[in-house]
Amino acid sequence: MISLKQELQDYTSINLDSIGKDDTHLPDNIKNSVMLYNKALESLKGGSEDIAVIELKKAVSMNPDFHEAINLLGICYSYMKEPAKAAEMFQRVIDAEKNSVRAMRYLRLLNSDSLSPDEDRRTGGHKKKDPSMMGRIVKFGDSVKGDAIRYIASAAIGALILFAAGGIAWSVQDRPAAALNNSQIAGDTDNLENDKYRAMYEDLNIKYQKLENSLQTSNAEADYYKNAFKLSEVDRLAAERRYEEAADMLVLLKTVTFKDSEKSAFEQMYNNIIPKAATAMMNEGVKLTNSKKYNDALLKLNKIFVYGNSFNFMDRAIYYTGKCYMGLDDSAKAIAAFEEIVEKYPSGSYAGYSEGWLKSLGAS
Repeated sequence: MISLKQELQDYTSINLDSIGKDDTHLPDNIKNSVMLYNKALESLKGGSEDIAVIELKKAVSMNPDFHEAINLLGICYSYMKEPAKAAEMFQRVIDAEKNSVRAMRYLRLLNSDSLSPDEDRRTGGHKKKDPSMMGRIVKFGDSVKGDAIRYIASAAIGALILFAAGGIAWSVQDRPAAALNNSQIAGDTDNLENDKYRAMYEDLNIKYQKLENSLQTSNAEADYYKNAFKLSEVDRLAAERRYEEAADMLVLLKTVTFKDSEKSAFEQMYNNIIPKAATAMMNEGVKLTNSKKYNDALLKLNKIFVYGNSFNFMDRAIYYTGKCYMGLDDSAKAIAAFEEIVEKYPSGSYAGYSEGWLKSLGAS
C-alpha cells in the first residue's frame, strides 16, 4: 500500500537558486516546472490533493522528463483512488529509467489490496478489492531493487579484480632489475606474494561470476514480471470492450512462458478475448469491404488469420479478402483466395460463390 503521508517525507522542495548557480541560462520551462512542483508539495502538506494534482500535471507538461514530479503525481492518483492513472505514471518513469527502483516499488504497492491508514478516510474505512487482474498479478519491485544492488556489487568486484591483476603485473614487471636478482630468500618472497595475488584474483573472479549470473537471473525475472504486469492492461482493455487492442497484446505475449497464476490468467484471457476480437474484425472487415474501403478492410480481415485459423467463419474471412483483392484489381491474389475456399471448404456456402468468381476472373 502507498501511504501519502509517509511517502511525502521522501520529497523535499527544490532550491532553484542552487540549481541555477552554475547555469545562469536555465530554461524557463525547467524553472516553472520546479516552482509548480514546490507548490504541489505545499498543497499536499495542506491537504489540498486536487490542487496538487493540477500543479503536478502542469509541471510534467512543461518538463516531461521531471521524473520526481511524475512519481509524486502517481502517488496522488493512488491516494485519490485512480489506480490506472497511478500505474501509468509509475510505468512512465520505469520506461524512462530502467533501474527506477522507487517507481517500481510504488507499482508493486499499488497492486496491494490494502489501503493505508491515511487513505482509509477516502473510502469510509471500507476496503475494496480489485476484481480485475491488477490485484492478482505482479509484484516485481523487490526483484528489480536486487537487480540494481547486484549491478553495483558486480562493478565493485570487477574493480577489485582489476586491482588484483594489476598487483600481479606490478610485482612481476615493474620492479627494478636489482630487486629481481637478489638472494634466494628474496625470490621465495616474490613467489609467495605472487601466489597471494593469484589466489585473491581467483577468489574475486569466482565471486564476480556468481554475481554476474545472479544479475542475469534478476534481469530475466524483471522482464518476466513486466510482461506479467501487461496482463492487467489486457484485462482493462477487455473490460472496456477494446478487444482488438487486447488481442494484439495477447498475441505478442504468446511468446512468454508464464507460470502459475499468470499462466492460468493468460490462458483464460486468450481463450475469452481472441474469439471476440476475431469476430469484431470479421464484422468490421465486411462493412469496410461493402463500403469499398478495401485496404482498410484487408487490415482488419488479415488480423483474423493472426489470431487463429480455426474460427467457424474462416471461409467467410477468406472470401472477403478475395473480394477486396478484386476491388484493388489484384486478380492473382483474388483467384488464390477463391481457390483456397473451394479446396478447403468445398461444402460451405462460400464455395459456390467462389467458383462463380473464378469463372468470371478466367481462372482455369
